[in-house]
Amino acid sequence: MAVDTYRLRAGDPKTQVFPKDTTTTVILVGDMLKIASGEVAPATATTDNVAFRGVAQTSSDAGSSNTVTVALPTNDAEWDFVLDAATTMAVDDYLQIDNTNSDAQTLKKVSGTTDPVAVCTKAGTSLTEVRVKFLMPERMLGDAS
Repeated sequence: MAVDTYRLRAGDPKTQVFPKDTTTTVILVGDMLKIASGEVAPATATTDNVAFRGVAQTSSDAGSSNTVTVALPTNDAEWDFVLDAATTMAVDDYLQIDNTNSDAQTLKKVSGTTDPVAVCTKAGTSLTEVRVKFLMPERMLGDAS
């Protein structure tokens, strides 16, 4: 089960406050978020890269209708995220949102350019966490829509 995890490791992302989808059970600090109808919700599907908004900087309880502060993708912000499995990563490898976990804090390596949301910025072998930069919306490749 995911917990509040501050994942920013470098840079100065811009933040924006969004209303929270009241049907969403919980948003945790460190969750990847998508936007739908002007509200944020956890991004848990590989195709959520199309609606990806950023990383939650504040949390929200189940059923609440409060707002969430979101760190938006920027060129200098780097984040550490959990990988779905121990993986060898090279700089510039693409990553997708992992749709096999129920949380919004896990990425998986993807071969090719189908639905990426981030790129690796620090190579390593048998990594269980990966340092990434999130793609800017205009750079998202292979969008499913």
